[in-house]
Amino acid sequence: MMYFSSNFVTIETKGKPAVKELPEKTIFQVGDVVVLTCEATGDPKPSITWSKDGNTSIPRAQFRNDGHILVIQEVAPSDGGIYECRASNIFGQRRTTTAVVIAVPPSIMKDVSPRSVLCAKETPCSLLCHATSDISFNYSWTRNGQALDGHNVKVMNNSVIITPLDDQDFGDYECHATNSFGSTTYEITLSESREEENNVQSIFRVSDIIWSWVLFLMLLLIGVLIWRLRRAQASNRPATAKKATIRDTVQSVFPLEQHASEPGSYMELRPKPSEGQTRVLPEYQSLQGSHVNAGYYNVVPEEGNKRGSNEEIYEEIELYDC
Repeated sequence: MMYFSSNFVTIETKGKPAVKELPEKTIFQVGDVVVLTCEATGDPKPSITWSKDGNTSIPRAQFRNDGHILVIQEVAPSDGGIYECRASNIFGQRRTTTAVVIAVPPSIMKDVSPRSVLCAKETPCSLLCHATSDISFNYSWTRNGQALDGHNVKVMNNSVIITPLDDQDFGDYECHATNSFGSTTYEITLSESREEENNVQSIFRVSDIIWSWVLFLMLLLIGVLIWRLRRAQASNRPATAKKATIRDTVQSVFPLEQHASEPGSYMELRPKPSEGQTRVLPEYQSLQGSHVNAGYYNVVPEEGNKRGSNEEIYEEIELYDC
């Protein structure tokens, strides 16, 4: 835009702001004070906006000189990131960025770096160590403070391939991740894997499983047998009750004679007494038929016998032909 007066001519140019580029990278140590300055000019005067990793909210930052200066007290590793200064007016905007790096040693990625490794003798095994850092770093390996060497050891940056030959090859190995601000050490233990012990343990585990199944089947079989026995007993109860009812009915119609089964009585068969000692009851004399033979007598003690227990009543049992 051009302005004219009677004495002179003034030419003023308006447009986008002009911004001085920030350094590509700025490095700070933990506890330092971070000061970033955004030098921007323009007409109209530009406004300044800061952002970190694309977020305009920077809780730990303080702004001075109308936002041209960003200050962070006692910087911490979390303060690292990409900082951007944006100057804008009605004609447009300009941007400049810088990477703020906090000087700390590398950090080990433990989730991908095993603490212990099992390895059998004469078998190649790998020890892995993964680290990260905002600046370049390198790896080194030691054991008991000594660098690794030997024909059975091969170091490849963040990994070691070792073939244990004897017990001395097992133990603790140290991985060192180092940058210009320090070093981080990570310990990995190499232990011997005994295949024979593993096989024995596997056999014991299989046998335990088998015996568990055998015991289960036995218990199941016993349970089935008990169930069938109880079911059979339950089905036999109606038949037993029916038989008992029939037996009671028969006994009520045809009562059984009780002789020797009565208390205080008994029945005994003895040879026939000699001639003259036979005692025949009247009811036997009335029998019709021819005499065959009386071979035995029924001897029954007389109840209430006052003459003594030695005297007995002989009932002659004779056989007759009818």
